[in-house]
Amino acid sequence: RAAHVPLFPGYVFVFGDSSQRQMALESNRLAHVLPVHDGEQLRYDLAQIGQLIACEAPLATYERLAVGERVRVRAGVFEGLEGTVIRRHGKSELAVSVNCLQQGALLEIADYLLETIES
Repeated sequence: RAAHVPLFPGYVFVFGDSSQRQMALESNRLAHVLPVHDGEQLRYDLAQIGQLIACEAPLATYERLAVGERVRVRAGVFEGLEGTVIRRHGKSELAVSVNCLQQGALLEIADYLLETIES
């Protein structure tokens, strides 16, 4: 029997106009609303994901993290750790630097555990 966990934890998808989005924010159950410039594209994308879920396909999430991007680990034992995404041996890794030594350590970690650090 497969375990079921949220595919996109922390996200709630609300389709509505600006007043409905404002009501959702005022409920104190949402922290932030992400702007969606193409609602129909989002609806189509989520329908495709829904189809995969309905078929009980084995799924994993990914983010489009760019090499060189500053990121933070968002969950797990390494939560809060910051570093830079690098690509090595065809895999994304987190480079955690000791700047004064110009050295560091590499950690192989799943992309879904990383979030971009806003500059």
